[in-house]
Amino acid sequence: MISALHIITSQSKMEIVKILHFRSTPDEIASELGMTRQAVDKNIKDLLKFGIVSRTWKTGSRRPRVEFHLSDMGKELYSNLEKLMHEYKADGNTAVTQMLKDLDVALINGKITAERYVEIMDEIKDQFRWFLDPP
Repeated sequence: MISALHIITSQSKMEIVKILHFRSTPDEIASELGMTRQAVDKNIKDLLKFGIVSRTWKTGSRRPRVEFHLSDMGKELYSNLEKLMHEYKADGNTAVTQMLKDLDVALINGKITAERYVEIMDEIKDQFRWFLDPP
């Protein structure tokens, strides 16, 4: 389960998913994300395997071309993931904010030195940066 979750939530796949809310060709995706066509193909193959992406063939004046878009299941999955991550980040932000307040109180009450305060503050900000960055 964890390996499947890792596969479908990798940074490159998440970027592709954002684009695939609208129909796109692999070349368009590669161009927009600055990725190689081979990298796009590999990521789309994984997304197809999990039913997250659907493929359609476009016919026209030129040769047929393949376009990809999010399947209904993909739309639901990533919508739920976005909600979950938003809640997780909000909860984490609350926890880190409390840690920083507790650190302030420790400094004010003389339980730690100013030097130690700065060290701990830097550690917290470095370790929990994701929770503190704006959405």
